[in-house]
Amino acid sequence: GMRSSSNAGHMNPEPIGSRLRRGTTWRMVREIIFGIGLNQMSDYFEERIPHTMAESEALRTALGSCVAGGMSGYASHIPHNLSTLKLMTPSLTYAQHLGKLIDQSESRVPTSLSPMTRRAIATAAALLFPRAVVIRTAQIVGSFIILNGTINVLKYAELPTSIPTAF
Repeated sequence: GMRSSSNAGHMNPEPIGSRLRRGTTWRMVREIIFGIGLNQMSDYFEERIPHTMAESEALRTALGSCVAGGMSGYASHIPHNLSTLKLMTPSLTYAQHLGKLIDQSESRVPTSLSPMTRRAIATAAALLFPRAVVIRTAQIVGSFIILNGTINVLKYAELPTSIPTAF
């Protein structure tokens, strides 16, 4: 949201208010996927890790976070790219941005194939094996481990039940 819009000022000269609205739809999709992964999928996978595989609750939390983060990172990568591209170049439609991602994937497809086959494979590659998905997914896995690990630790912390006031 705000951070991305601020950082995009070098590419998108629009006022910050306009930049804030760019890519909102796909940013929401990305955040919903991220939220489901962090809040539901992490717990789901943690609960299914056998105690024989990992006795420690902290290790099961980390492993569940790895699986959920991997799935969330992969599933949210295309929405993340579309959101960012729309923010950086608002004059292009989402379809044009997606087309450019497919164009970039053509460099990974052998030139010996027919143009139609090459485009089909490039489309599949852009959608199923997008560039930089591993790096971004690793960041999300790390975030999930840190956030869920912190929640796990705080669960056992003895914190005051009320906040003292000066009045």
